[in-house]
Amino acid sequence: MMRAPCILLTALLVSGCGALSRTTSLKDPLPPPKERTGVGAWGLGDNNCTGSIEAANGRYFWVADCMVKAGYGWCEYGLALEKRTSSEYVNEKLAWSFTINPDGTLTETRKGQLIGHYAVSPTGVCGVRTGEREH
Repeated sequence: MMRAPCILLTALLVSGCGALSRTTSLKDPLPPPKERTGVGAWGLGDNNCTGSIEAANGRYFWVADCMVKAGYGWCEYGLALEKRTSSEYVNEKLAWSFTINPDGTLTETRKGQLIGHYAVSPTGVCGVRTGEREH
């Protein structure tokens, strides 16, 4: 009887830990959701996590939320970004870059290496509305 819950718990921990490795740099405190606007949101390719570029008081953040299946999220901390152009957001210290492509998809690179290419997500992240992209 106890074996099934243990196996399920172990599977959740393993899947959760796998996704944590790519989000450990999300350490900058975020303003409350009501103060943020979503530049856009993208599915991170695992049918679980969604990432968003969000703006608040002239500052930008990459925010990830993985609450759908694994039961954890990053709604209080994000990765601070600088807006280079209307479609490019970077964190130079960590050599992290996000580019919104003309078709609306997002390309993520770190230290010059492609991390992912993501499709637009209709789902908002952490209670912040998307689709309010600035130009």
